[in-house]
Amino acid sequence: MEGSLLTLCPPLHLFVELRGKPEQEPHRVFHRPKHDTIPILPLYGIAVIPYQYDPTQNAIGSRTGDVPTRISTGIEEGALGAIKPADAGIVVDPIKTEVMQIHILGTTPLILNRLSEKAKHDLLLPTGRKTTADRAATLKHDPIAEFRASPYMVEDEDAPTLLAHMSSAFKGAAMTASLDLPGTRKAQIGRLLWVRGQQVGVYGIPEVFSTIVRSADMNRTPDVRTRAIVGSWAATILVEFNVPILTARSVVNLFSAAGLLAGVGDWRPEKGKGDYGQFMLVDPDHPAYVALRATAGRDAQVAAMETPVTYDRDTEELLAWFDVEVESRGRGRRAA
Repeated sequence: MEGSLLTLCPPLHLFVELRGKPEQEPHRVFHRPKHDTIPILPLYGIAVIPYQYDPTQNAIGSRTGDVPTRISTGIEEGALGAIKPADAGIVVDPIKTEVMQIHILGTTPLILNRLSEKAKHDLLLPTGRKTTADRAATLKHDPIAEFRASPYMVEDEDAPTLLAHMSSAFKGAAMTASLDLPGTRKAQIGRLLWVRGQQVGVYGIPEVFSTIVRSADMNRTPDVRTRAIVGSWAATILVEFNVPILTARSVVNLFSAAGLLAGVGDWRPEKGKGDYGQFMLVDPDHPAYVALRATAGRDAQVAAMETPVTYDRDTEELLAWFDVEVESRGRGRRAA
């Protein structure tokens, strides 16, 4: 049986409700079917095309025995005049990025905190609870070994530095700083920029730094940690960022804030109490930056790791006492 089908140009939608109650609203046509025909009137220039109507179907391809009683355009009068056919497919513009080289000069000492090989081994294959005899035969700490294990190191002998830090630490600092800056979101900054490479070379002379810390257990048990600390340090990072959402000026401002508000390494401002690992952005010809690159590169760092020097008087006194105690308690004790 012949009828008419109401069609809309995209992106407007046509919806059908079954068993609707007739209402007198402008822009809608209601028809309670009689016999087996459904005439539909055109509204505001809507195209009407013929179709074959099956009274056993309530809509094309759906058999329930009901028929539609209400058809609504859901549009306002005059809106159809601006409708244009939509383009086929989805168009996605290419993502554009730029790369910026940023020169960093430390303003507070950098504490390097790489997870030691001993700690990794204990996680991979725990040794279990030690007996009294085991504890008496082993040293709980070996400060110099812990010092040498604390920094990340560049294995390439042709690299300009021996010491390194994770690139993700600088990106994390930028993400943290975005929390305190208006108009930025941490998750968005994490998606829109990144620091190239896995590690960033660090210029500076490492020294031995031993201090009392609190463990993360329930009792906050005190312990002694020995790590490498770099009093004066510098680094160069390559930052890639999305444009035009981010601009070069925005990236510079973001990392400037990151050096002040977040920092990198242990005891950084991000963690609350400490102020280590802070930095500022400088020009490549800054005198302190140039001096560190010239005098605190790989050769000087290798020598400092082989013949360590203490960073402060507390560390010097603690290690002097340690050496005497190890000697007096017996030479046969081994490191844990």
